[in-house]
Amino acid sequence: MSDNAIAMRGLGKRYRLFRSQGWRVAEALGLPVPNNVSSDFWALKDIDLVVRRGERVGLIGRNGAGKSTLLKIVAGLVRPTCGEFQANGRVTALMELGTGFHPDLTGLQNVRAALAYLGVTGAAAQVKTREVLEFAELGEFIEQPFRTYSSGMQARLAFTVATTIEPEILIVDEILGAGDAYFSLKAVARMRALTDNGITLLFVSHDLASVQMMCDRAIWIDRGRIVDEGDTLSVCKAYVAATRKQENIRLQASETGFGHGIPQSDGEFITLTGRLVTGAPSPPKGRHPIRSLRLLHNDEERASVRLGDARDNDPEEDLHAIAVSGYTNWSASQSSNDSPSWREFRDEGGAYHHAPFAIRLPKLLNNYRALTVEIEHGATIDDQVRIEFSTGEAYFCAGVLAPTEAGNWRVETFHLPEQLAEVFGPPHAPSPHPEDNLVEGDAYGEGAVQIGSVRFFAPDDASKSEQRVVVCGEPLSIEVQWTAEERIVHCRLVVAIYTMDGRCAAQLISPVSSRDRGPHLDRVDLKPVRLGPKDYIISVGIFRNLQNEHRNGTEPLHVLDRRFRLKVVQPPDFFTETGDYLHEANWRRLS
Repeated sequence: MSDNAIAMRGLGKRYRLFRSQGWRVAEALGLPVPNNVSSDFWALKDIDLVVRRGERVGLIGRNGAGKSTLLKIVAGLVRPTCGEFQANGRVTALMELGTGFHPDLTGLQNVRAALAYLGVTGAAAQVKTREVLEFAELGEFIEQPFRTYSSGMQARLAFTVATTIEPEILIVDEILGAGDAYFSLKAVARMRALTDNGITLLFVSHDLASVQMMCDRAIWIDRGRIVDEGDTLSVCKAYVAATRKQENIRLQASETGFGHGIPQSDGEFITLTGRLVTGAPSPPKGRHPIRSLRLLHNDEERASVRLGDARDNDPEEDLHAIAVSGYTNWSASQSSNDSPSWREFRDEGGAYHHAPFAIRLPKLLNNYRALTVEIEHGATIDDQVRIEFSTGEAYFCAGVLAPTEAGNWRVETFHLPEQLAEVFGPPHAPSPHPEDNLVEGDAYGEGAVQIGSVRFFAPDDASKSEQRVVVCGEPLSIEVQWTAEERIVHCRLVVAIYTMDGRCAAQLISPVSSRDRGPHLDRVDLKPVRLGPKDYIISVGIFRNLQNEHRNGTEPLHVLDRRFRLKVVQPPDFFTETGDYLHEANWRRLS
């Protein structure tokens, strides 16, 4: 018998996305369906994975990454499109609340039906039923219809039934998140006991503490590919670091207007459409490989996509290809042994002769001229391949791809055309300075001073890269650049930190000083941050004659009121709740 419980090699799952439900029904009935009524969507691609018997493996990643699709393949609910897959052993999957339970039957009736389905009858069924009732602890509710149960009660019953008959491979996908803390601890103890007896566990949860507590190996999945795998702590730390980077961009975006995965209504976004097209109104004569697209704002990456990879045409992503058979000229995914995947801009019979892509941008972005698109390509000399962007009414050329020799790749950067900047944004030159991106309003003061920029960064970071997500217990520096229009005799700087419900969590007040007319730079170091894990909003102000007995600043010179966002998170390997404030404390053993 193989030591592998699960083995995958080159596994991929493709879905056909139809332009209308009628074509989907026609395909389901086995009727011929034209190619130009659907497009391919790869939920997973090139998955190589081996899980040995008795391993406890956690799958982590953001929503839509492909975790559930992978589990459905293991559970036998979905067949892979390509690649090799093998599961050695009986699989029990807990993936959706209520699956396999009849809503109108009582809990007890559902338990007996489930046991009968698993082949447990007679006296053995009675014993197992008692075990289920004791572990689930539903009391008199066990005699009530399943549809009347809360999500937590459904999770209790489903988990208990699934684990009463020991499976060889157990899949748990977020279902325990619906339960209470007491039952979750019981469930974790039972899963540990089962794995000690040799079963294999695949566990999916956004609660990294649970993953680290349950699993000895973790796999990080994003956009349909395995990004990282290894010991649980290392992978979770890498995932947290990436999440913090994304969250850092998101928090800055709430101030500068640039969104990256920010949940806003469609009305607050615009879609910028780009495309590859030949110089003539005709399809390309050659085959032009395109490997990746990156969107940059002030030279900082905001979104990217690797063409030909899984989910490269996912409309939920901020940057994605628009690949519709019969209308566009993107090829299917291409690959080779010595190169990652790509798509080609070539003659695919597309009615519009082009290969388009979409970029989702927030309406409030106040510096569109700072946008650039970076393209990694292998364009040939067969055509003049133009890069064009649209306002919705017309396309404007941003440049032409420079031809490359066969088999070579190059990276080129294209700026937003002047016409688009005039339509979408104010006509000022791009600037890397944060003060140029401050949201107008939410500022007041007498005007004797002007705050130019406020930076948040790690004290040991020489580049002072912006940091808006900090781990509780780590240091943080806040630097304020400002200018005095006159001499200020009694001056104090204040950094006020508020919780999102408006309560003041902390105020950092500088000593009294006198300042001459001209530029000044002040810095406060939090060594370390002692605020508890949550979201905060920060005001920065400069006051004259602010005394300790004053409740509020009586002479505000310039205040940026509740302008900056900060998120404090727990360390990835620290599970105990810290509360709203982590005090410095010295413990001594006295006896």
